[in-house]
Amino acid sequence: MIETKTTETLVAICGFVGIIASAVTEILGGYDVYLEHLILFMILDFLAGLIIALFGKSDKSVSGKISSQAMLEGFGKKILIIFVVVVAEGVDTILSINYLRNLLIYAFIAYESTSIIEHAVAMGLPKSLGKYKEIIENLFEVNSKK
Repeated sequence: MIETKTTETLVAICGFVGIIASAVTEILGGYDVYLEHLILFMILDFLAGLIIALFGKSDKSVSGKISSQAMLEGFGKKILIIFVVVVAEGVDTILSINYLRNLLIYAFIAYESTSIIEHAVAMGLPKSLGKYKEIIENLFEVNSKK
């Protein structure tokens, strides 16, 4: 009897999570490789920021250590990125175009990847990674001028 209630509850929770995930995915314009990589890079950037803070090398706090304020700001920025993607998808839909969302996702992927590189350099990885950062920034500049 207890196992049946537990199973029913678990099924109900999974169904609810599935409905929410489907709705969010629809609002974001569908799940594609662009959105997948944006979310991946956002998670990697957050974790990289956490790692450098654990080692006391963060420039987001006076001590260089973990700061709840800095983490909240970082998480808030990630949420705002998602909001901007939702707005871009809405504009794409209203104007019957299909490029504003992807353009903004490209920009945010460039932003997140350069941030990850900055974290890596702060942890002591070779400063030559800065060249990779420059390449990403230049690629974005060239593509945005087209």
